[in-house]
Amino acid sequence: MVQGVTLTNPDNQVSTTTAPVDLQIQAVTSHPGATLTYQATALPAGLTLDPWLRVVTNEESGTIPYDTLNVQVNGVPLAAYSNLNASADYVQGTIDLGSVAGRYVTLKFSATEDLAVPTCFLLDDTALTMHP
Repeated sequence: MVQGVTLTNPDNQVSTTTAPVDLQIQAVTSHPGATLTYQATALPAGLTLDPWLRVVTNEESGTIPYDTLNVQVNGVPLAAYSNLNASADYVQGTIDLGSVAGRYVTLKFSATEDLAVPTCFLLDDTALTMHP
């Protein structure tokens, strides 16, 4: 039996469910230091975070990550994206949350940009997915 997952989004809405959870996160970073924080409790084992991300940038370097988007759970970095991940379309990522199963977690998306050339991290439809 899957225990309920409780999610709290930035608008302080809370829901508990045993069905698949779709966070419906939509965000655009347009300034340095933009942060989104979500909290959840009782995450079951076998769970992944699956964000759809599109990176749009005017950075000309193909080798230096000037602008970054970091994904942290309980302050521990689990994934990082940068201007080097630029794409014409959304790309789905998969982040394993097995290390935090059964615990209270804080999920944080944090963007950092230099001041020279803008990069936008377009985050859409981030799902929590159960894997048997």
